[in-house]
Amino acid sequence: MEFKDLERGQWFDLGIDADGYEPVFYKLSDTEAYQVSGGPHGGGHREQFAPTAEVCAWKDITVLHAAPTEVERAAFALLYVQDTPFVNHLGLESWIQALVANSEEFRSLDQYIWEEGMSEQLSQAGLVCWQRGDRDHSAAGAIYDYQPSGQDPKTAEERRWAYYDEAALRLGNAICQYREAGRPAGDIEHTIMGMGAPLVKVSTSLAAAIGEYHHTMLNLVFSDHDRLARALRDNAPDDLISQTEAAELVGITPQAINNAIRQGRIRSYYTTEDAVSHRPGDRMVSRSEVLRVWQS
Repeated sequence: MEFKDLERGQWFDLGIDADGYEPVFYKLSDTEAYQVSGGPHGGGHREQFAPTAEVCAWKDITVLHAAPTEVERAAFALLYVQDTPFVNHLGLESWIQALVANSEEFRSLDQYIWEEGMSEQLSQAGLVCWQRGDRDHSAAGAIYDYQPSGQDPKTAEERRWAYYDEAALRLGNAICQYREAGRPAGDIEHTIMGMGAPLVKVSTSLAAAIGEYHHTMLNLVFSDHDRLARALRDNAPDDLISQTEAAELVGITPQAINNAIRQGRIRSYYTTEDAVSHRPGDRMVSRSEVLRVWQS
């Protein structure tokens, strides 16, 4: 059978006898297929096929969704707070925004940073970024290690954001894997290779990644609760106002206030109740400090 005669989602192989390691695919479009397993690198990526390529068709068919699904939208609902990705890393924020803006975007974080020309911007901000051909540095690897700048965070605030960024990266990668696989119904199977042979097969799903992200966020929020409450009680000034109130006070946007907090130009605080919800919009700032910064 030729590739063009397959149904969308239909599984096939190439008729190669490779002692169980032959590549297995299912069709995504007229020119693309998703490799499920086999081959020298295992599954988990797309391959190009000519319409007239000879293939060995299977009866198995994976149901694929052509448009963004409810589970996909649920993932973005968790990643966003007040129309802004709940992350601190500049490259990670831009990448998540790109995933939302383009329903066909599934590049990795490092690939996105490189191809969108963000490497210099991140380097100037003191963040690790990947360069083509570089096997030692990776923005994603640094975030996974909780060291986005290549070293241990120096402050409690930096440590806190390192954990939030790592959780967001994991969910973002799950969205990319889901899209690259053609938005399949059910689980996505991955083959982990080692020494030229498959070591283990694992099944994942975007729904499972959402559950993991939610569980991680709950743990982070409640672990921060006591620390934030103590910080408020011991260190907070007596003229606290919300970010929204501060923005209205000086005629700017709440995002500008949030950027000033990130840059260390003004300090932020939480009330005990806000520490539980842990929403960026609930952060409090000193009225006098805001006036001093924006009137200087």
